[in-house]
Amino acid sequence: MSYPTLPFALVTYLASASADRASLRKGPIHVQVAAQKDVTVNATRFEIENDGGWAQFVETAVRLAAGEGVDTVSITYPDQGGASTDFGIILASGQEPLCFEWAYSPAFGILMAPENIAQQLRGNVGVEAVQAVLDTAAAARRLTSKSLAN
Repeated sequence: MSYPTLPFALVTYLASASADRASLRKGPIHVQVAAQKDVTVNATRFEIENDGGWAQFVETAVRLAAGEGVDTVSITYPDQGGASTDFGIILASGQEPLCFEWAYSPAFGILMAPENIAQQLRGNVGVEAVQAVLDTAAAARRLTSKSLAN
């Protein structure tokens, strides 16, 4: 069996953020977006209690994805069953989305998300917009490289 390669910077970030994630109050929906470039991760967490929070989340996710040279963007959504896990999706230009389960309490762990969860994640709020920004930025970099080479 082969396993996909996860961005090490993102895994390190999730490990360090696990205690903070576990301490968040119950009730609101906690989503997080993290843009990874080389060894740096720029992340923002949202506590969504109404529909207006989703618009702000998508706006920030798109802004992070549009950052200079971003390699991947991950978005994590809470497990609706109340477990101490979130489900996430890693997006990168020209690659299939990678879906994972992040256990943040009592111990840190990352597993591949089951296919039924992965299907849901691919349709979640913000995923399509972020993927479009990553693809557009990659296309712009390719065009710039070609024009500089000529």
